[in-house]
Amino acid sequence: MIPMSDVLTWTARQSIKGKPLLFHVAGAVLLLLVNLLFSPSFVLIGATILVVAIALSETSWWLSVGPYGFHYRFLYGFPRRTVPCSEITSVKVVKVNTWNWGGWGRHSNMDGTGLVTGRGPGIRITRTNGKIIEASCRDEDEAATAVAVLETHLNR
Repeated sequence: MIPMSDVLTWTARQSIKGKPLLFHVAGAVLLLLVNLLFSPSFVLIGATILVVAIALSETSWWLSVGPYGFHYRFLYGFPRRTVPCSEITSVKVVKVNTWNWGGWGRHSNMDGTGLVTGRGPGIRITRTNGKIIEASCRDEDEAATAVAVLETHLNR
């Protein structure tokens, strides 16, 4: 029989919704239209389509916590990142603020990485190198569950 602590995981899909999503889509469409109308280069149009596809992929991502640590991946499966438990020093429930990260979506700064779908509850993971990862959650219960599952695996 497999011990319960070995299979305890938490997974959630987070997406930008409402007006922030509308702004992402409108900006991508506007960029594409401007390039289609004013650019004679098919290479530039192709590059624009690639940039738009990547930008839209970062409006939704999967988060998971388990014996492997903390993992996130975006809509198309990339970019993806796993932070093993050995690189995590602490985890806690926090109030995520979009202004700390420069808006909605995936943002990085000198402090670490933010996976922000909006203002509200989330989790903060502090790594051994001092960098943090903050991720939005739907509600405080979801954030508390993610923290509890990760703490279970950190305390082994």
